Amino acid sequence: MASRRKLPVFGPVYGGEDAGPRPSTRVEVAKALGRGVDPVTVVEHIGAAVDRVQADVLGAANGEPVPACAAGCCHCCHQRVEVTVPEIARLARHLRELPGLAIRVEKTARRTRGLASEAYRREQIPCAFLDSRGLCAVYEQRPLGCRRAHSTDRGACEAAHREPATAPEIPAAPSLSWNTSAVVVGMLEGMKHAGLAPDHYELHHALAIALEHEHELPLSALDPARTRTSTELTAILGQPSAPTRASRHRSTQ
Repeated sequence: MASRRKLPVFGPVYGGEDAGPRPSTRVEVAKALGRGVDPVTVVEHIGAAVDRVQADVLGAANGEPVPACAAGCCHCCHQRVEVTVPEIARLARHLRELPGLAIRVEKTARRTRGLASEAYRREQIPCAFLDSRGLCAVYEQRPLGCRRAHSTDRGACEAAHREPATAPEIPAAPSLSWNTSAVVVGMLEGMKHAGLAPDHYELHHALAIALEHEHELPLSALDPARTRTSTELTAILGQPSAPTRASRHRSTQ
């Protein structure tokens, strides 16, 4: 009798409850990357999945506060943002067609060099993609961290921007935070299973390097002490407690 081929098991890599969109995201990302799908294409699908999960959770009308975010509300766009390599590559491809934005990225990278998260927040340095109207110039390509970010109290965001040294707590919708984080954790785990390092790097510095090196990404030039490892990130995102489960996202073909 011929032996049956053993299928790969794509189990959880990090802590926290393995539920909601996390397991399906992990499996689909691992399989897509294993088939040779471009990681940029995968992260594009994950961005769309985060958007769909947000719509699903908000449509559930579970009585939680809803995000107070609106176009032109950009108080959160003055802090350190960390991104994965596929996110960097996606943005770099887009910016090569927008030389003006690329110059702004390089200037911001020089201005923020050596700043850790707390110092970055105190300085309130605007993101290079923030325009004069308070809108994101790369909204469709924005990082996953920006897609997940939200607040249920605009006043708290205004206070944090006005007095950054006080570092007030920004309230968020628990179900929305959990489910969108579950998608991102699933992506990171899928990357890990596929052999793609799920480490994070500061947005402007990594993009400046990517724009300078079109066919490679020598991120070793970045200070490793100022990068967020996948383990640290998922220790935050992978916590239990999911008041609402969002629907499964579509496959990353």
